[in-house]
Amino acid sequence: MTDFIMMIVGFARTLLGLALLLFIPGFALSLVFYPGLSDIPYIERLVFSGIASIGTAITAIIFMDVLLGVETDVVYSMFFLILITATFLCWWIIEYASLKKYGKPESVPHPTRIYRASQQVSHNALGTIKKYSD
Repeated sequence: MTDFIMMIVGFARTLLGLALLLFIPGFALSLVFYPGLSDIPYIERLVFSGIASIGTAITAIIFMDVLLGVETDVVYSMFFLILITATFLCWWIIEYASLKKYGKPESVPHPTRIYRASQQVSHNALGTIKKYSD
């Protein structure tokens, strides 16, 4: 029975470690850049979260090792990633509360408009390339 419990605990620890390494810090960072949950499509937020998490983890480990001189073992690395994630989440909470209180500034366009404009530019560019290649 004890072996079964230890196996379940080990499995849960592995899943939590993978989530912390591959998803959670990037999701917190995506909330900082796009504070509303509906600001960008869910699949884009998922992809952004994965890429940003990997980049955040690599940057954090290099920062710990080179600049701080801290030994980069599993415990210190996970603690530092949790600290970075908590910082991102605090930043998002402050930003979200500010946006709810004061509203979105008029000079900042909505991300959907930016996305549509970029799609229009790329579509026009492809049309121009196609026209001149004929």
